[in-house]
Amino acid sequence: MQSGAFHARSEGGGGEHPKVILRGELDLSTVNEAEEVLLKTVASATKGEVTVDVTLLTFVDGSGARALIAAHNLAMTTGRRIRIVGAQGLVATVLSILELIDIAADMDAGLSAQPQRTGRENGGPP
Repeated sequence: MQSGAFHARSEGGGGEHPKVILRGELDLSTVNEAEEVLLKTVASATKGEVTVDVTLLTFVDGSGARALIAAHNLAMTTGRRIRIVGAQGLVATVLSILELIDIAADMDAGLSAQPQRTGRENGGPP
């Protein structure tokens, strides 16, 4: 596999603890594959959480972040949650800029996937 090649796979079937592994570059050209795997995995999960391992993800853009948010929203409507693990480097930076880093950080700690807001929304410091 080339270093930038993208791959998304689901492990554990639907079940109670499915896992999605994202590898490579998640961008506009690969987002459809990622979103399909993410949404199918969330939809087939019987309960609990879906772990999304981004340890091997080397790049994510806005379209990739949107796919993660879509999976999170689907999970929330079905009483489940997304647990993102392994965000690092550029991926962690992008998630932070988009104010999604709390999802990744909280997921590593096993907490709820609710994005935390900074004080900027209320006129406070970032």
